[in-house]
Amino acid sequence: WNPFANHAADEQLKVRSKDYGAALLQFDLASELPADAVIMQAWLEMYAVSRTCTDAIELRAYPLVREWIAGEANWYQATNGQYWGEPGASDTTSDCWPQPAASQTANATDQWVSLDVTTLIRHWLQYPEMNLGVVIRGDAENDVEYGFYSNEYPWSIALHPRLMITYQ
Repeated sequence: WNPFANHAADEQLKVRSKDYGAALLQFDLASELPADAVIMQAWLEMYAVSRTCTDAIELRAYPLVREWIAGEANWYQATNGQYWGEPGASDTTSDCWPQPAASQTANATDQWVSLDVTTLIRHWLQYPEMNLGVVIRGDAENDVEYGFYSNEYPWSIALHPRLMITYQ
């Protein structure tokens, strides 16, 4: 594990317990939803493809409050030369919200994990400038890492992370 490495080109998003690894995600809502959409339900879905042991992990999605650049971000920096308030985007004042917007337990591979982000998507639709993405952290009793296909996975776009939104 190299905390100085950027993982934007990796085929998997890695989330590890004990605050050893997290994933950054951002979706462009403005180009996908009408401004007057009424959000009925929204799910952030990630396809679990690997894990280091059979332990479960609780995934928690913390909305970010700081801009970051996918091709530059690492464990210490949001962009080149701009450090996170705390490593891993974990400062609850300058990096992310103090409470997760959603959480869900992952306990197997080769399946989707869905986090209910309905309230968050409603917030971002009302305040689009606040949509800076989320950091996904994991919590588990033991040390475990889960891998989820990223947008860089070339073999099936259908397995990329996705937002499933029902709206009127």
